Amino acid sequence: MKQTLKSNNNMHGGKGGNGEGGVEQLDPNLLTFHEKADELIDEQEEFRGKHFEYLKEAAKMLTEEGDLISNVQGFGEEEYDMDEYVLRMEKIIKRNLEIYGDLQERIVRIKKLMKEESEAHMNVRGTFYF
Repeated sequence: MKQTLKSNNNMHGGKGGNGEGGVEQLDPNLLTFHEKADELIDEQEEFRGKHFEYLKEAAKMLTEEGDLISNVQGFGEEEYDMDEYVLRMEKIIKRNLEIYGDLQERIVRIKKLMKEESEAHMNVRGTFYF
């Protein structure tokens, strides 16, 4: 967006009628706001995509956990390898922690970008005179 605004300004020669030699410059606060808004939108889209991807992975792991618990309970006198159960559960738990850690980091980034975008918006609102 910032690049588009700059190129539009250059295409029109940066000329306007603001009483300062006919040169109108884009407000840097407006450019910053659009940059922050674009960055926030990109991060939100990436978050939604990752969240959906992780949900599918988590569903597979949940199915595996169900199979593990069913097998460890055994059928009749059938025994299940407890070492294998513990090893597989450890891998599932580790992966779940990685997934939720990544999602938490993304949420922190989005909250930071939301704050920056809001502050940039306030700076833009302060530059318009009616």
